[in-house]
Amino acid sequence: ETGIQLMSIGITFCIFCILTPIFLFGPMEEPNFLYAVISITIILIGNIVLFLNLLPRTLGVLKSNDVDYGLSAAKQIESKLKSKMATRFAKGRCSDDSTSVFSSKILIQ
Repeated sequence: ETGIQLMSIGITFCIFCILTPIFLFGPMEEPNFLYAVISITIILIGNIVLFLNLLPRTLGVLKSNDVDYGLSAAKQIESKLKSKMATRFAKGRCSDDSTSVFSSKILIQ
């Protein structure tokens, strides 16, 4: 989701770059023009950022791949660690048979 956040920041910057000359060189004495530019900017940025942030979640729900979005960051890390540990330490041994879970060189005093 970091890429989507960066994309929404980039689009926001592009919108400001496009609307700044329109705002500066437009008829400033007309309040309708001023409020129209401000409201168009707010509506564009709000809709684009909301769309970009909700699109991955919506696609995940539609494709039935929404498991990652329901978990917090701690739960995601815990589930990844459990799956890695389950594959690595099958039946009480490492999968590469180099060391056992119970054969440790550390002595507890």
